[in-house]
Amino acid sequence: MELKVYLAFISRRWWLLLLGPLLVGLAAYFVTQQMTPVYKATSTLLVNRTAIPGTIAYDDILTSERLTNTFSKLVERPAVLDEIIRRLELTVTRSDLDKKIEVAAVKETQLLEISVADPVPAFAATLANTTAQAFADDNASQLSSPGTVTIAKPAEAPEQPTSPKLAFNLAFAIALGLIMATGLGLLLDYLDDTVKSTEDVETIAGLPTLGQIGRFKPESGPAFATDIHSRSAEAYRQLRTNVHFTALGSQLKTIVITSANPEEGKSTTAANLATVLAQAGDRVILVDTDLRRSSLRGTFDGPNSFGLTGLLLNDVHDPSIALVNTRWKNLRLLPAGMLPPNPSELLTSTRMVRVIEALRELADYVIFDTPPVLAVTDAIILAARTDGTIVVAQADRTRTEALKLAIQSLRQANIHLVGVVLNKAKVRHGGDYYYRDDKSQAIEIEPAQVQPAQQRIEAAETLFSATPPAAAPRAIEQPKVQAPAAQKAQVAPDPAREKMLRARLAALRAHQPASPPEPVIGKAAQQDGHAYSNGHSNGNGHSSNDSGYSNGNGNGHSSNGNGHSNGNGLAAKSETDHVNGNGHSNGHSNGSVRSMTPEQEALPLSAAMNELLSRMDDTVGMIRSLKPGNSKGSDAL
Repeated sequence: MELKVYLAFISRRWWLLLLGPLLVGLAAYFVTQQMTPVYKATSTLLVNRTAIPGTIAYDDILTSERLTNTFSKLVERPAVLDEIIRRLELTVTRSDLDKKIEVAAVKETQLLEISVADPVPAFAATLANTTAQAFADDNASQLSSPGTVTIAKPAEAPEQPTSPKLAFNLAFAIALGLIMATGLGLLLDYLDDTVKSTEDVETIAGLPTLGQIGRFKPESGPAFATDIHSRSAEAYRQLRTNVHFTALGSQLKTIVITSANPEEGKSTTAANLATVLAQAGDRVILVDTDLRRSSLRGTFDGPNSFGLTGLLLNDVHDPSIALVNTRWKNLRLLPAGMLPPNPSELLTSTRMVRVIEALRELADYVIFDTPPVLAVTDAIILAARTDGTIVVAQADRTRTEALKLAIQSLRQANIHLVGVVLNKAKVRHGGDYYYRDDKSQAIEIEPAQVQPAQQRIEAAETLFSATPPAAAPRAIEQPKVQAPAAQKAQVAPDPAREKMLRARLAALRAHQPASPPEPVIGKAAQQDGHAYSNGHSNGNGHSSNDSGYSNGNGNGHSSNGNGHSNGNGLAAKSETDHVNGNGHSNGHSNGSVRSMTPEQEALPLSAAMNELLSRMDDTVGMIRSLKPGNSKGSDAL
């Protein structure tokens, strides 16, 4: 077994592995506390071989060690025990007294230990010393004794009991409880054949797992109806994403949601999947085809009198009359209606085929909530007439044999199986960064629509301008140059080039949106002879119809004189009908000069649009100033 298997077992049976040692340890603790403490006192005897006084030989020491082992058996002789009973005036029998006394020879020494265990510490010490003294006296009375026995260390009353040992008992109990819990966990795993993970799903069903729905708190209606930022909502959005990617490769508009057995979460999955698809902008119809025990009645508010049953019994060709709107904009519900006595016959009829095809034309996705596969044949009947089927399995509830049999039944009917949704799975979350407790209000944002005129203006900006416009409109400062009193004759401009640029600029202005209305930019107001400027003139430099009005954004007043502008965008009517002021330094306006009627001032004006068009007009004037012989335009650049 791999380490991953052990970790999975611990994660799955952690409660048992914790509960077993805890219970056994508590039991051991209480039992130990109920036990009577026992105290042990020990008296030590020294055994010597009888020898000639003043001489000690190595053989005498070896003989004394052998005598110690021999005397350990002689302490419990009946004569010694009777003497002990007599001296202490005990009422116990000889056999009971023998059980209390323990005699042991210390290895490789001449010492003999006599130990006595008793609940009373003082009595244990007295009995040990009495036994040692009685044995020594009995040995001394023997005329043919091979050695002598003396008390080396008398026993003392112990302060701490020798048993029971609480720490030892607890450690032993915890270890025993862990072993028992592990064995019980392995037995439960052997007997438990339910689906637990995505690996089990893929092994049993041979299908991909489209989503894992965790164990979330139950809520009324769809799990995220009140909080779109919850973990449950994110889990269903992940399911929606997988369905979208699956639909890219094939026609997947009608989807059946079913399960192997009841109470495995198929209806909840169908309702939530339909909701998240609608939130993504898809037109969705949720159909309750469980004509035996409808589960969607309490999920969505609305009438349930007509529904699918009414469509089939009355042979209605337009199912839209039975659709019920929900609180979500793109989601409509087709309830089951009255429960009929023959649901299988209704779902098998050609009328149901027409209803499915009609619903296909009314929505991007049609979700069918069906009965379980192993309970009735309704799910297989509907799955055979739709584009795909999603099977819902509940972790720790759906048995592997049931899931395998349900998948096998669907495959025998040549049904397209999209995948499996594992419900109430143990999902690990990477953190709570996106799932805060604060309730933020959801804002629905409509997709931005780009007007055709804006697209043309952006293209024109790239065409006419060498540098991109600034982020915000600002006044472009131009050097102020006094207009000369007289001007030299200029070379005539290129009419074809100027006509082409003017045509492009006029086309851009003509395609601006009509609503909301904005003031005409770049042309003079012919009614009162006034125009306004947005920081500088557009540089057209040509009078209009010899009337003295400027085509640029000057102030529109005509002046009589030499036919040139006077430095602030004034156009002049001359014999040549040309003005060159707007194309060079003395043709710029004197700043943000505006001369508008009250009606024009009341109209809304897009500063960004005005700036862009002003740049285009200025570009035309700059091109004119670059023509041969135009020294003023060259100086201005």
